Amino acid sequence: RPAFSCPVPPRCARPTVARYSRASRMLLTLLPLIFAPTGVRSRPAAPTIAVILARTLFSGKYTPGSRTTAMAMTTATQFVKPVSGDALFSSIEKTNGSRPWGRVLDSGTGVHSLRWISSLVLADGSSVSDWSAVTADEAMRFSVQKEADRLGISDRGSVLIGNWQAAEGTPGSLCDGETYDTILADYLVGSVDGFAPYFQDKILGVLASHLSPGGRMYVVGLQPLPDKVQQGDDPMADVVCRVRAARDACILLAGNRCYREYPQDWIERRLKEADLRVVNSSRFPILYSHGAIVRQINVARSKLAFFRDKDLADSMGKTLDGLEEESREATASSPSGRLKLGFDYTIAAEAILDGDSKCSN
Repeated sequence: RPAFSCPVPPRCARPTVARYSRASRMLLTLLPLIFAPTGVRSRPAAPTIAVILARTLFSGKYTPGSRTTAMAMTTATQFVKPVSGDALFSSIEKTNGSRPWGRVLDSGTGVHSLRWISSLVLADGSSVSDWSAVTADEAMRFSVQKEADRLGISDRGSVLIGNWQAAEGTPGSLCDGETYDTILADYLVGSVDGFAPYFQDKILGVLASHLSPGGRMYVVGLQPLPDKVQQGDDPMADVVCRVRAARDACILLAGNRCYREYPQDWIERRLKEADLRVVNSSRFPILYSHGAIVRQINVARSKLAFFRDKDLADSMGKTLDGLEEESREATASSPSGRLKLGFDYTIAAEAILDGDSKCSN
């Protein structure tokens, strides 16, 4: 995934483009789009028409945040990276320990998360009994199924087509009556915004209804950037906040919808409301290079032609030029050449057994 940021510790790049259909990738290549910041991985910062068309509904795979390295957009094949070294998935494996994976559900699948699941399936003494991967996009289903065939795990699981909002409380719908021992929600909640802006508060409860007693859900997300740097942050990183604000303003003025992630504490509250107990959480700091910041500025620039007011577009263009120069100076003044701000996170939550307390460990 192309990134707006680079992880601290180093992580494997997770290109979002690899999760899209061939036609969608062509659209992304033709349009001056760049993907948004996200910590260790990265996703499009804000969905534009092409991104919305390309992204799988609720797939969470338009990669924001965590397994991110600063990458410029190149060919789709160059975005295909191995899963090994992915700090977020490694953190999940460490938290899971010797606990059997059992039946595994990737609730918003993509090629990268499927590869991680394949590593669990193919491991010596694997405890994965079977797996299911959900996407709402037929092209994505085809890509993920093809990857499952290539990896040799098709006989152990299946790729399902459908979306969670339509499945809510509908008999005979997606995963109706099915329960899983492990559910992965990989950048899923934030990606809902482009399609069902008022469903985020329900998505984790819907998934929890498919969790076996004592089962575990792993949520991966990106902490939203603040409006300005907070106490303890690098003051020079304030330019990242202002670039984000300018980028989102341009996206809105062009008539598109911005991507929105949700804070770690918001996710934890929703998990508890779904009668899940949070048992572990981890954070992964994000480092922004000048190149990564400029890519976000270029996202904003790509929207100027769609402004109704040409004078406003010209004025915003000058503002973006100024921000690019500020970014160059700020990153140059940093010993590492990067600005530290924000984080990606993983959260582990368990279904509460009868007689158990809802309090976190």
